[in-house]
Amino acid sequence: MTRPAPPEERTRSLPLLLCVLGLCVIWFCTLPPAPQPSSVPQDVFSAERAEALARELLGDAPAPRLVGSRENDAVRSRLVRAFEQRGLRVDVQRERVCQYERCATVHNVLAYDPALLTDERELVALSAHHDSVGAGFGASDDFVSVAAMLELAQGFSSAPATRNGLLFLVTDGEEMGLFGARAFERHPLAERTRAVINLEARGTRGRSFIFETTAASSFLIDAVSASLTAPAVNSLAPAIYERLPNGSDLHVHRESGRHGVNFGYFGEVAHYHTPLDDFTNLSRASLQHQGQNAQQLVRELLGRQLGEVSPQRAVYFDVLGLFVVAYPHAWALGLSLAALLLALATLLAGMRGVLGERPSSWLMMGRLVGARATFSLLLGTMLPLFVHMMLEEVSGSAFFWRAHRELVVWWYAMLSLTMVLIMARYWWGRVSAQALYRANWLLLSVLSVGLSALTPAASFILLAPCVVAALLSVVVGWAPRAVALVATLFGASIWLPLLLAL
Repeated sequence: MTRPAPPEERTRSLPLLLCVLGLCVIWFCTLPPAPQPSSVPQDVFSAERAEALARELLGDAPAPRLVGSRENDAVRSRLVRAFEQRGLRVDVQRERVCQYERCATVHNVLAYDPALLTDERELVALSAHHDSVGAGFGASDDFVSVAAMLELAQGFSSAPATRNGLLFLVTDGEEMGLFGARAFERHPLAERTRAVINLEARGTRGRSFIFETTAASSFLIDAVSASLTAPAVNSLAPAIYERLPNGSDLHVHRESGRHGVNFGYFGEVAHYHTPLDDFTNLSRASLQHQGQNAQQLVRELLGRQLGEVSPQRAVYFDVLGLFVVAYPHAWALGLSLAALLLALATLLAGMRGVLGERPSSWLMMGRLVGARATFSLLLGTMLPLFVHMMLEEVSGSAFFWRAHRELVVWWYAMLSLTMVLIMARYWWGRVSAQALYRANWLLLSVLSVGLSALTPAASFILLAPCVVAALLSVVVGWAPRAVALVATLFGASIWLPLLLAL
């Protein structure tokens, strides 16, 4: 007769199963919303209708639309007629612009309610560009966003008057060096434009992600949090983007002191600026998310006071696309120090319970666990990277990896987790899982303090899981395994979508 396994043996694999289940939920939440069919009401954005508009405007044989080309002129003429059919007044702004030792004559399309000419309302501009690079006709970059504006215009043209007016701004010459956005500065309506929502893409699928904001990020993120039903946003992306040499139309608006955000999707980045940026590779789900985000944020900003806005900057991130967490830059260091103090208190209390009242022993154990854990995590990350580089060298081409970088992210995550589990079993030996978790929490808290002091916009990466661990330890300190599992999954819910977005 076999003896039944003790309860702890029967439940040993439960945390791992819950961790795998949690990662599956996180992956599901990184997907954009399902595209809406053309049968939905007009006040609901439909990716199917927007794609049909894009195909109609581009014609049967889409071609690249360089500034000044016949293809660009033909598509712009169809675009003007489409806006006029929706009851909007259309101005075609023709300007000669010189920038970066190049000159071109651009033609911006501005569509708006004729009543804006007789009132003094401030304006919210919804912006995208209608030109493309010479390598392809740019379905995602950026023409389906132009079509999304037409789809939205149908609903907003019959809406009641709001505090602010709406301007549809379709720029020309963005690919040459933001020429159209610079030309807009000379238009009379530019002086009344206080906020800009710019639509972009650097790929052909993925979530519509806010990758850039202007200075008053607290005001903007408050509007985003109040309006978006599936937000994809964090403050690290703008901090990185501001340091890159490339830019978009929002860069010009930011220089002019306007508030604004940049929406874009980045999946299949290898299709960017190539002939593969076509309707075959276009994701309707990404288009749905892009248009849905634009519609919801426009509605929010049309009812907000845009004149006197606090310049306060914020640290922010979304949690699984469900809601947005935001706090002022000035709070980052204080929150990190508080999490560190709680981590220290919990670690000391736990070590005292395990090793008695011998300070030298439990401090030595803490240093040992922290050093081994750090080394193991670094090794678990570097080994998959090394394997990736070797496979790339053997195959002779990095195209597959760059085109499917999501696979690489999950490859890193799974192999790193496997490495850590193996070393936890065979190397750490007698070090308890409880002590290991507390030492790693302490290490992350120390790193969080340094990151908060140097780059507050990035502080949430380490600070958020540390704060969750600290709060859970205070509330349910009697269940350290549950605290570790929840804090780990919360960290993964931030880190994995962040890796996919970046």
